[in-house]
Amino acid sequence: MTRAAEQLSLAPSAVSRRLKELETRLGVQLVSRTTRRMSLTEEGQQFFRRCQRILADLEEAEAEIADGGKGLRGQLRLAAPLSFGLAHLTPLVCSFAKSNPELTLDIDLSDRLVDLVGEGFDVALRIGTLRDSSLIARKLCEMRMIACAAPAFLDTHGRPERPEELRGMPALCYAGSTRPDIWRYRDEDGNEQAVQLDVRLRATNGDMLRDAAIAGLGVVLKPSFIVARAIRAGALEVILPETDWSGIALQLVYPNTRHVAPKTRAFIEAARGHFGAEPHWERELGLT
Repeated sequence: MTRAAEQLSLAPSAVSRRLKELETRLGVQLVSRTTRRMSLTEEGQQFFRRCQRILADLEEAEAEIADGGKGLRGQLRLAAPLSFGLAHLTPLVCSFAKSNPELTLDIDLSDRLVDLVGEGFDVALRIGTLRDSSLIARKLCEMRMIACAAPAFLDTHGRPERPEELRGMPALCYAGSTRPDIWRYRDEDGNEQAVQLDVRLRATNGDMLRDAAIAGLGVVLKPSFIVARAIRAGALEVILPETDWSGIALQLVYPNTRHVAPKTRAFIEAARGHFGAEPHWERELGLT
């Protein structure tokens, strides 16, 4: 409180009074006070992050006008899934950073579902079905789900010729699914079918499941971007390549505001150009 008063050239009592007036106007407690320390409440943290975003937008707007729109400045905060970010995001980020030297990039790689508005993110990469309808989504590409296993595992357990032959096989499943032991697919008539496997290993990370499959622990059904390299290297073999396990979409999402920042628009266009409608890892496998 004292340092804030110094920066504002005010008395600490004046800063404290303004804080109390703000809390009264909002009808919530923003700061928790004890005899030894002060800390933000949950509402205070949320309000602080929103204010940070507003001030960052203001600074960006001022810089944009002052520079005559010559370049992007400020900070771009991006969230992306861990496995996808490590495997395929770095080239895009590096290229975008080189094209915009005055722009600072803040990348959060995590499998948690971030709150874009509450945590101050400009844009996020999402894979699969969107849960938050308040966000604007731009689809980048479709990605196939691929069933595969280690060649040695298939030598021992056999190579299924129909999806139902997977029934009872040891499977490596994503723990985030409602029923990780159920694999759904569409038959030749387009009807949805399902096969139940025996879960041998369950995990929340696709890389671990892929590596467990390479080690011969079971069959795995994962997005193409996770298993493509292992398939190219011969460490994994595709099972039932003609089966339609359906696909998932790679999408960019951002807050629904009247004004989309130039830095956000620029990154969206760069991502669309980088990934294209057909992911390069699927083209290399001949899956498109």
